[in-house]
Amino acid sequence: MGIKRWGKTVAGALLTAAVMTAVSGCGGEADANTKKPPAWNGSPTPSLRGATLVDAARIYREDLQELTLAGCPADCGAELTEVFNNALLLRDRMQKSGAPQDTYAEAYRLIGNLEKGYISSVKLGEEESRAPVLGPARELNDWLRGHPVQ
Repeated sequence: MGIKRWGKTVAGALLTAAVMTAVSGCGGEADANTKKPPAWNGSPTPSLRGATLVDAARIYREDLQELTLAGCPADCGAELTEVFNNALLLRDRMQKSGAPQDTYAEAYRLIGNLEKGYISSVKLGEEESRAPVLGPARELNDWLRGHPVQ
């Protein structure tokens, strides 16, 4: 992992942790039993460590579809964070797939846009903060539909 990728990964993990802290701190005490999604730390959660590229694409699409069908609750920061983390897992698996670099160039661009949208959405969960994340997330979903991964 190059220093540039390492820096992005660490910055993403720190930002995710900060956003999750801010989101859980809003509106009173958080329920002690509330399960928060893990922050991206450069490796997938234990249950996803063995995920293949096909698994990562399926997980990404299923979670985005679930969010689309259920809709964002008043505060959907956790759901948007999960979509973001799934996109990073997908990118990680694409990079490790051994496919020629340009194979996933468009997907990398869309994931980069999703990442920028996530980072710029300081108040995750608020209505105006959703579009910068969900717009690129849906574009990536459309790309995956037209370019099945193997």
